[in-house]
Amino acid sequence: MELRQKFLEGMSRSASTVSVITTDGPAGRHGVTVSAMSSVSADSASPSLLVCINKTSSAADAIRENGAFCVNVLRDDQVRLSDVFAGRHRDEYPDKFDFGEWTRLKTGAPVVPDALVAFDCQLKEAILHGSHWIFIGEADAIEFAAGMSPLIYANRGYAKPSPLVTRKAADTTERSVTVGCSTNWGPFFMGGIAARFGGTHPDVNLNVVEGTQRDLLIALELGDIDCAITHDLELPATLQTQEFTKLEPYCLLPGGDIFEDKEAVDLIELSRRPMILLDSSPVTEMLAGRFSDIGLTPNIAFRARTFEMVRTLVGNGLGYSILFTRPNGAAGYDGTTTTKKRLKEGSLPAMSLVLATRKSEVTTPLVNDFIQACLACRPEAVQGTRSILPATEPTA
Repeated sequence: MELRQKFLEGMSRSASTVSVITTDGPAGRHGVTVSAMSSVSADSASPSLLVCINKTSSAADAIRENGAFCVNVLRDDQVRLSDVFAGRHRDEYPDKFDFGEWTRLKTGAPVVPDALVAFDCQLKEAILHGSHWIFIGEADAIEFAAGMSPLIYANRGYAKPSPLVTRKAADTTERSVTVGCSTNWGPFFMGGIAARFGGTHPDVNLNVVEGTQRDLLIALELGDIDCAITHDLELPATLQTQEFTKLEPYCLLPGGDIFEDKEAVDLIELSRRPMILLDSSPVTEMLAGRFSDIGLTPNIAFRARTFEMVRTLVGNGLGYSILFTRPNGAAGYDGTTTTKKRLKEGSLPAMSLVLATRKSEVTTPLVNDFIQACLACRPEAVQGTRSILPATEPTA
């Protein structure tokens, strides 16, 4: 991949807010959608920002002649407005400003009345660099919309932000414990843990935060959660851990699969078939590394973010999956069935789930009590219930 392509690919992974840049004046009324907008200084004569606009855009020439522009930072529910000003609805809106209602502030540039924020700017400097004009403007007026979230553009698609965690209450007198668990592991055991802890601590508020391992590690580092239940892959040295349970890998197949009569299957047999990958870093990387170690490349047909999506895709005969947690039933949400098979010995190592806390802090008595509740609810510690990790897996 050449350097330009690497640059474009790299920038596509950088998340940015989405803005519609507008102008009006002697050169007419124009607007364009951009993601290249940034503050410059709050301490210039007036607060300043910059936007980058392709030199082929009619808005670029108009901004230079009009000497003013407005940066309308869009809300997360204004995707269509973004698309209109990106030129994706020319047939429906030959004049982009026919979409929505518009107001004006000081410069006369059109303002989206319900934008997340509107920066109405006088143009102070225009620099042509490569294919783009860099416009530096100083704000004459600024308006906000209350209680909204920004529209984000990343990985060549729109998104909206969501907090990694719910921040702890500022009231330190509240008796509470905040814990984190993986979105995919949590449903297998968190209900029992919460019930057990609540039974012995009815006056304590237990807050449960779900997320990816990366989310949980960030939350631990920031002190937003007291303890995380996560797998033991790629954990930083700043954490101390205690094993919760081991997860043995297995193969999930459609009900009635041709491999159903096999005692166990190996990765060589599986690699010839389409795979449904539970895309959860760093487990994804671990699986890829294991396949690579034995000279195989999995034929990935689908990537799914949740266990239930994997199960319904497998149940509909679209491929197999390699998983570590086992549900108590064979039916997916849509009623299709799956079957679980052991992998041949040595195919993949077991993976541990651990209870992780920060080394830099002494765990409080309440957090220690929560950890003890977890240990009491380990699958191998609970009598009379089916483990999610049976030592020998039935063939159906």
